[in-house]
Amino acid sequence: NKAYVVACRQEQLMREDGKSEEESLEIVEELLKEAQKKEANQSRDIETAVKEWQLEQERKVRNSPFDDKTEEEVAVSTIETTSTPPPDPNSVPSVLHSKPRTVQGIAIWSQRLAAIPYQQWTVGASVALDHFISRSILEHSEETWESILEGNDASMRGMGRDIVTVRKALFPETDAIQEEEDEHLAAVDADLEVKDDTEKSIDELLASLGGLDSQETDSDLWKDDEEEKEDIDQDDRIIAKLRSELQDWRKRHWEQESYDDWDPKVQDEFQTWLEGYANILMPELSTGAIDYQETRESLLAVPPLDNADKFWNSIRDEISAEKFLQGVTVSTKDAKLDTFLNTLPLEEQVRRLVNMSTLRPMLDLEGVKPQTRMAFLERHADKLIHGLELEHIVADEEGPITAQQLIEWGYAIEKAKNPKKQKKTDLLLVEPDQRFRLEKMRYDDSEMKKNYLIAWNIHKSSRARYEEFLYREGELGLRYEHEEEEEGNTNK
Repeated sequence: NKAYVVACRQEQLMREDGKSEEESLEIVEELLKEAQKKEANQSRDIETAVKEWQLEQERKVRNSPFDDKTEEEVAVSTIETTSTPPPDPNSVPSVLHSKPRTVQGIAIWSQRLAAIPYQQWTVGASVALDHFISRSILEHSEETWESILEGNDASMRGMGRDIVTVRKALFPETDAIQEEEDEHLAAVDADLEVKDDTEKSIDELLASLGGLDSQETDSDLWKDDEEEKEDIDQDDRIIAKLRSELQDWRKRHWEQESYDDWDPKVQDEFQTWLEGYANILMPELSTGAIDYQETRESLLAVPPLDNADKFWNSIRDEISAEKFLQGVTVSTKDAKLDTFLNTLPLEEQVRRLVNMSTLRPMLDLEGVKPQTRMAFLERHADKLIHGLELEHIVADEEGPITAQQLIEWGYAIEKAKNPKKQKKTDLLLVEPDQRFRLEKMRYDDSEMKKNYLIAWNIHKSSRARYEEFLYREGELGLRYEHEEEEEGNTNK
């Protein structure tokens, strides 16, 4: 493990080079940091190559000549192509062409996925697959894999994401989110078909009873909904156009000349555009409530982003953020950005960029939909309000607030006498005779959650190691025995 490697290397430096204990430890830590950085960059390069291969495969599918063939021709073509045993070297990413054993391993895991759906796999089998990807494809060391599995080292998050990305690219069957979306869409389609049939039968019934005017068509009934949808689509087009124009203004400011050097006519043109931009995106604010100078400086301070997703993806984790910083020019047109690049150490720059990426739903007002932002706020509200002084409901025998009042206000429900009959709820559980008071306290439940997460990580990694061992020893299959028995009984 890492401690053993550090001790051995430190002892060697002390014995052969005459270094002190403190000096040798400092040298060893620096060497390990450089080795980890090299491993992380190599992992990301392989992940990028696999991702590019996946996109190329998707393009080939979209441009498939099957589009112009009949179902019979497609079936015959499929039989002809699948009956040839020799593997196509282009069917795997080029970065793996020099690894025949790895390619063979991918084929074996693909057969296992074809035999049993990934969602039914045992923990041991799924961990063994990720272990294979980590060691054989991304070339992680065993020590790195162990750190990723434990989940306690934040610097390993980037390489952990690489494993997931490569798994979903090489084995799309493991993408549970995509499968859930496909199932959801299929269910929606089925529901719509049933709904159409039901509405049709209702329409026929009403028509036979004279309750539906024969002159009134479906298009008349749903006219208002269609007009509303058209209005929404029109708004989306206007907003997209404004955002595209904003990138043009940013390019002028960043790549040609700064705003202060613009011709007065161009400045007036930009001011007119800015007022329209603010009125459409912030209609709830009156004209006098908008500080146009501050808004202008804020909008133009951001470099042109022709592809916002590309920028945010480039700082999604520590590995990506460090690569991004290597390509940033030291001197910029923004004083705050210059200070950021020239005064902060690299580690702090990376940390802040990753934090910013995490808060994208809150910061990227141009590229993130309001629904996504609200979902982010609801999910992470406890973290976002951490440290703020908030009013807490505190139990107090002499407090002015009764339990019944809390129930009426929607903050609590009555505690059931039988715990087994208690409904699951996020509300406060109170007893009829309890009393409470309001007290302002700093919101902080991080310590308790941290302890829970540490305990959960220990349990999760221990189970993963144990079940992977059982799987490799042949004592645990792809699926748990009780699931196989249930399937057998169903088939009978």
